[in-house]
Amino acid sequence: MELSLTSIAWQEASDDHSLIGNLIVKMINEDLALASFQMDGVDKWSLMTILLPDDNSGYGENHRFNRKQKTLDYTLKIDYDAFSKSDYLGKAQLIFEMFFRAIDTMTGKKIPQPQINALREICVNTREKVKRISDLKKACLEIREKAIAEARERDKLKALEEAKIKTPEKIKSNELQPSLAKNGAAMKTIMISSFEDLCKIGRESGYPLDGSYELTCDIDASASRKMNGGQGFEPVGNCVLDDSGKTVLETPFTGVFDGKNFTVNGLYITRPQSDCVGLFGYIANGARIINIRVAGHLSGRNRVGGLVGFNNMCVIIGCNAAGKVNGVLCVGGLAGSNIEGTIAKCSSAVNVNGKESVGGLTGLNKGTIDTCCAIGKVKGTASVGGLVAFNGNGTITKCYATGEAIGSIANVGGLVGVNIDGTITDCYATGGVKGKKYVGGLAGENLKSTIVNCYSVGSVKGKEYTGGFVGNNRNWDGHISGTVTNCYWDVTASKLITSDGGTGKNTSEMKNYNTYENWNFDGIWQIENGEAYPTFRIVPI
Repeated sequence: MELSLTSIAWQEASDDHSLIGNLIVKMINEDLALASFQMDGVDKWSLMTILLPDDNSGYGENHRFNRKQKTLDYTLKIDYDAFSKSDYLGKAQLIFEMFFRAIDTMTGKKIPQPQINALREICVNTREKVKRISDLKKACLEIREKAIAEARERDKLKALEEAKIKTPEKIKSNELQPSLAKNGAAMKTIMISSFEDLCKIGRESGYPLDGSYELTCDIDASASRKMNGGQGFEPVGNCVLDDSGKTVLETPFTGVFDGKNFTVNGLYITRPQSDCVGLFGYIANGARIINIRVAGHLSGRNRVGGLVGFNNMCVIIGCNAAGKVNGVLCVGGLAGSNIEGTIAKCSSAVNVNGKESVGGLTGLNKGTIDTCCAIGKVKGTASVGGLVAFNGNGTITKCYATGEAIGSIANVGGLVGVNIDGTITDCYATGGVKGKKYVGGLAGENLKSTIVNCYSVGSVKGKEYTGGFVGNNRNWDGHISGTVTNCYWDVTASKLITSDGGTGKNTSEMKNYNTYENWNFDGIWQIENGEAYPTFRIVPI
């Protein structure tokens, strides 16, 4: 069995958690291997730490034994204040305490008690080894440096192998790694190893907006809080909108940025009068943003996202955003607007606040969103969705949202606020939904659109046109507008027995395999029959 550890954490806490966690996980996995430890029906023990200063952040604890994938999945909290005030040994102790809490819950999950006891003993022994490390911070940093060096060596060897195929000439050891431009031609990759390097993109010679970039390590961006007279970091790529929302000036990022699964921590942007706000403000012309994690506090006006403000026909894959995002129109945890672009295998753990078109992952979607999730709380006035606020002629597939969606006026949904000329397939929402008009567990409104093989289980509260699954599925003349096929909602959890689409079931029925007619439980869905709601076989990062 192998242990893995990730986190949804705020600013500096994320970096310390990553440093200490990497050391602890490495030592535990070494001890598990040394003991030839095996747990019946379990190949991987995955833990995600919630490490945020706001106790009311909306992120809850949960744990699940996925027998088909042979994983133990946990999401557990560590007290932010206690962690922040502790030294490295104290932080390590808090992480171990979380491990022991997880082990306590394994009893009763059809796992032999002797195996649970043996796992606890291994963790106790590892904790004692950590206590005996004379300079814990130094040991943690050495683990990180070694990992970075190994990653660089792997990339270097890969580049050399590719070069041997293309040319017999040898590449000098100090030469930048070759990469592929969007057109397939060879281009040099520019390494980003510090926050200072990040700030150079699009602003200094040698760091063009159409360049190819890679992160080499986690980046501490906390210095952004004092930049530009308190406005914080200046987004990479920019656009200016007129009062009608039309772009009148644009300098987009058009290159490639590969985060290599590293994190930009503590990013701060406060530009309430600016549009296209994010780490990347505006991306266009086929840009690619992949494998990057961002944690911070961002605010702007229109088209505001934790990672990208405005995605215009580009690709975002394998990315994650955490923290808080505030704006007015088209505000999302990961991306503000997604216009004819693709967002895939991404996740957002962001609390999002705005006025209109406010979504947990993206505010406005007119493109493709596939295999994504959002787990933060979303608040707005109108068009508010746990995942997407306004899905107009867009496609959403294999996605879920767990955060609460609150709209003070209309069009509020657990997954999508408004679905018009759009398609939603194989998705679910579990968060509570509150609004006044057009309120639904999955979608507030579904107009001229299709929803297939989806479910919702959150509480739903509204006054007019409120449904357990869909609030309104009709044209102004009262005729059915959209199509809802093989979709269900939990009448017990939602406290509603009516919906303008979908079939209501009680909680017991919602956890029964036989309820879900024509669903793909071989390739897409999985269910612990009689014990839990359906989940995906493949989940976002």
